[in-house]
Amino acid sequence: MILIDLHVHPTPWQRGPGAFHSFTEAAIRNGIDILGFAEHGPACHPDARYRGLEDDEMEGYVRQVLDTKKEFAGEIQIFCGLELDYIPQKSRYYQELKETYPFDYFLGSVHLIDDWHIDDPASIKVSRHWNKDAATLYWLYYQQVIAAAKTGLFQGLAHLDYIRRSLPHPPGQPPEFARDLFAEVAEEVAASGVVVEINTRGVTIAESAEFHPTRPFLKQLVLAGAPFTLGSDAHKVQRVGDGLKAARSLLRNEGVARLCYFIGGEQYEAEI
Repeated sequence: MILIDLHVHPTPWQRGPGAFHSFTEAAIRNGIDILGFAEHGPACHPDARYRGLEDDEMEGYVRQVLDTKKEFAGEIQIFCGLELDYIPQKSRYYQELKETYPFDYFLGSVHLIDDWHIDDPASIKVSRHWNKDAATLYWLYYQQVIAAAKTGLFQGLAHLDYIRRSLPHPPGQPPEFARDLFAEVAEEVAASGVVVEINTRGVTIAESAEFHPTRPFLKQLVLAGAPFTLGSDAHKVQRVGDGLKAARSLLRNEGVARLCYFIGGEQYEAEI
């Protein structure tokens, strides 16, 4: 059995270079075999709360991950990634990052649709989309998810139903209109070959209160044949690896036998 966490945020501009060391030590304590640093790329929102790595910080970030990998060789496998918000206008820049630095993988995510920031539910009230109904907003969000999957830029997709931050629903009870949409999205995502992350951070967020994606969506993804990985989306060292054993068991119960990870952009699998 193997335990993977491909989504942690040491946030070096807040916590300093020592965060890489402390996050790795926490992963080892929690029985993680494969750890992936996936710091946010360039910010997609002017609010300082959503700051990501600036262009002139990329080299230092990669170097710090590689140094940490070397320091802990033999104890844990460490890989270097980024979480990048899918914004079509940034696709060329993302490709340049891939060609410039030895990243192992990119996680694609959708936090922004035009002027609607998913993390900030209040932003919909001043967005060009303010007068659209929930079904239309879901469609807008998932069209962007599908587009991200098809770009080939991303090895994985993070917190697939993140729209719940703005349009929450009870655990396992998405709106009825979403169920047919989930089936369509699952087929498109699976056909793209991109790996779907089971993101455990949703449990800690009131608007989610369960893993991403919600169970009915997960079932559609399994049915469509999508591959999976795990991520705690830890922004604090205390959350590294949080919930991953439960997420692994959930996948097993759904009939998933293998988890994915990435080396130099290539996909590998390990038995759960």
